[in-house]
Amino acid sequence: MTETRDRSLRFMLPAVVALAMLGLVAGIFTLPILDRDEPRFGHAALEMMRRGDFTVPWFNDLPRLAKPPLSYWWMIANVKLFGASEWAVRLHSALAACGVAGVLASFGKRLTGRWQPGLLTAGAWLTALQTGMQGRVCTADMVLVLAVTLAMRALWELLYPAPSAGRGWWWAFWLSMAAGFLAKGPVAWAVPLLAGLIHAWRSRKDPGSTRKPPHLAAGILLCLALCAAWGIPALIATHGRFFSEGVGHDIVERGTTSLNGRLYLPGVFYLVTIPISLLPWTPLLPAALRRFREATPEARFLSAWLLAPFLIFSFYATQLPHYVLPGLPAFFLLALCRPATTRPHPAWTFLSAALPLLGAGLALTPALKMPDLPTLADPRAALVYIAGFFFCLGIASLLVGRNRPMAAIALVALAGFLTLPGGRVFTRMNPTVLAVDGIDRQTPSKPIGVGYTEPSLVWCSDRIWRFASGWKDAADTSSWRVVQLRSWDASAKNYQALISGKLPETPSRDFRPKLAEAGVGDELAHARVIHAWNLATSNWVELAVIPPATAPVTATTDTAAN
Repeated sequence: MTETRDRSLRFMLPAVVALAMLGLVAGIFTLPILDRDEPRFGHAALEMMRRGDFTVPWFNDLPRLAKPPLSYWWMIANVKLFGASEWAVRLHSALAACGVAGVLASFGKRLTGRWQPGLLTAGAWLTALQTGMQGRVCTADMVLVLAVTLAMRALWELLYPAPSAGRGWWWAFWLSMAAGFLAKGPVAWAVPLLAGLIHAWRSRKDPGSTRKPPHLAAGILLCLALCAAWGIPALIATHGRFFSEGVGHDIVERGTTSLNGRLYLPGVFYLVTIPISLLPWTPLLPAALRRFREATPEARFLSAWLLAPFLIFSFYATQLPHYVLPGLPAFFLLALCRPATTRPHPAWTFLSAALPLLGAGLALTPALKMPDLPTLADPRAALVYIAGFFFCLGIASLLVGRNRPMAAIALVALAGFLTLPGGRVFTRMNPTVLAVDGIDRQTPSKPIGVGYTEPSLVWCSDRIWRFASGWKDAADTSSWRVVQLRSWDASAKNYQALISGKLPETPSRDFRPKLAEAGVGDELAHARVIHAWNLATSNWVELAVIPPATAPVTATTDTAAN
């Protein structure tokens, strides 16, 4: 009986992991490019490729000095192979997430001596909520996670080498450290360094259990040389701005000032968000944390890895759920590659299942109440897709709590395919997509964004834009203009009005008087008006698309359903 079970697992687990990978990759095809990071990364890769400048990224005809270039290089390779599209510039994130899964499968086999726990760990990683989000977007975060995961895998082999280990892991460690820096800067060094220090401190009473990585000086020189091969030309080309803006603004300023006024809860934020990020695998959290007390080398090492990003970013002023993502692979290794199988605690199972099921109910209830009106057809469909995905997460959490992890992986992987039709719904209710549709790309002058300056305008139109700082630019009749007229915040009152089938009577902000002062009032009568949901700012917006004076004028009104 045991032999038959092992044979079935040998074939079932790889199949489930492959299904999880396909579910993740499916999500990159139909979702529109989401403001604001995705269009900046995606179009910067296109502009680098067209300029033939692979040292300094550019966006909207200006240097983009916030991130190093490795992710852009990967995106350029994808675009050259498959052409410019949303899925081509997202493919690197999905492939990086799958690469992390491969490293985890190998690590799990190394720790347990069997492939089943490693493959199960890989499938769980691919179906976690935060992995699904960051593995489907056009940013540098998943490339960073891949580099850190490979570095930690190699560091384990350097500290606890197998009898047949060669120099390959030394190269893997230092090359991944360099790749991590080229993906997202010094944080790629901070996580392995802090994790190594925590592990060494916890192992100080057992000096025979660990050792210093070999050829340390040579490795540091190799890593610095690889980073300098890009960094020095970049500093010369930008007259030092890549350091002052990339480090001074993107790292130091974000660390001391909360970006865009985001909520800052030092030491608390990630305690709240990590259980959500791990869905549907949150029931395993107590089992993973219990291993912190174990004295085994693998428990010390993995717990230090999980703890390092949490300590780094808990007191970082700008706090976002995915900042601790480089440590989450360690959670799955702790939870699923443990010596003995223990049933998840019922309370954690209930909490893990209750949150997404509650979210599914909150999304589905207003969708059922919405009248069948054209302006609200797509919001209703979007809520139905959101409810369906959260319902799958809730059921998967119950399966995890019942020790049915393979069934949970399969369910969440299949839920990933909901993004194929669901992505088209979100595209049709995207204000940028609606605004750009119909703009004549042959007009030589730059289009102008006034009041609505989302970077997705650059990506969706594949043109350089002039984003106005004042309202007078709305009167420039030589160019196409996308002007924000009104907006409604996502308050309870406004939400109830939307459910009833109409826009709220009183907008949160009304910019029409400023436009009238700028002399644009008469043109608005002939503009194309759009009502849609701006996901970047979480509000309903009303935009006017005004053609240049030489273009034919037709007044229309677009809604999220059109």
